[in-house]
Amino acid sequence: MPNKTSAARGADRPAASGGMTPLRIGIAGLGTVGCGTLELLPERVARAQDVCGALPMVAHGVELSIGSAHGCNTAYLDMLEQFQACWAFLWHSEHLGFQTTATYLTIWMFVAIFAYWICGALCDQFGRRYVIPAFAVPASVLLVSLGYLDDPTSLFWAGLATNFLITGSFGSGLGYTTELFPTQIRGTAVGASFAFGSAAGATAPAILGAIATSHSIAAGLPLLALSFFLLAPLFLFVARDTTRKQLTDFVGQKVA
Repeated sequence: MPNKTSAARGADRPAASGGMTPLRIGIAGLGTVGCGTLELLPERVARAQDVCGALPMVAHGVELSIGSAHGCNTAYLDMLEQFQACWAFLWHSEHLGFQTTATYLTIWMFVAIFAYWICGALCDQFGRRYVIPAFAVPASVLLVSLGYLDDPTSLFWAGLATNFLITGSFGSGLGYTTELFPTQIRGTAVGASFAFGSAAGATAPAILGAIATSHSIAAGLPLLALSFFLLAPLFLFVARDTTRKQLTDFVGQKVA
């Protein structure tokens, strides 16, 4: 087991010695995941040491990584022990346990209920072409920033705003999908759209998981944010505006 007293010295104040800014790193990104094990990769450790140089190194997000839904994550503790044997380091954590993060999520999801109504009402008033990008673009910016926040209060409020904006644009987007197809094939067309969309979306956890394993979760957030950012040009220049317009009932029908 790692010597917590020596490793965690200065954990809540990762101020660098000599006035130098510390280099923050996720230890899990320096290793590889096996069958219930985590093992440091020497080449990654060597690369991190080269980048760090004389700067002090702070292991980031340690407390949440040690815990798991099944109790203590002994594999992560073993990796801490491996790392401490080859490099002296400080560690830092946001002190967000599972109970705290669950509380955050509960509040976020409750507040997001109102996002469905607010975004929908704005879409009816001003049109989806402008409202959905107005929700999606700030959400993409906030998603990227979440990876660089280490203060619990900042994480809570940024996460609250991000979830609100994403939920609002998602709800209104569902309604928009149904308006793209004539009544005759609407059920089939919307079902097919959701099927293909869900199939593509199912790859996201695998992609982000691979990035998080190789680097960090923060490194994968820009890719997730890009998908929301691209909604802006899609709605502004490609998607058909259906606000307060008559919809068709049959395939090939022309609207006067």
